[in-house]
Amino acid sequence: MNILIINENQRLLTLLSNSLLQAGHTVHTTDNPLHTLQLVQEMKPDLVLMDLMVSYMTCYEMISQIRAWTEKYIKIIIMTKINQDQVIEQVFDMGVDDYILLPLKRKELLARISRLERYKLIA
Repeated sequence: MNILIINENQRLLTLLSNSLLQAGHTVHTTDNPLHTLQLVQEMKPDLVLMDLMVSYMTCYEMISQIRAWTEKYIKIIIMTKINQDQVIEQVFDMGVDDYILLPLKRKELLARISRLERYKLIA
């Protein structure tokens, strides 16, 4: 699976990238949310992993932009420490495919990605 990770925490980017590479995925990372849509259009990833809390633009804006790009359905997983029902409901209503609470467990992330790989989603 071709995966784009968007997170401003370099340590977490490295940990996620290494785990996903070891699992056989193709991984690209960015710590700059401003480049998200450009990277999505260039890379055409199968999955975007993103933090809910980013600077410059909101995660909600990024989700909307990715969902507005209709050339390919891209799965989205949110990773965050925010455990508020209203926020979780809002991002699922926007079309997010999964929501993972931090701290992240490697096996859980890989299981959730594997589950999404089995679904053939159409935009």
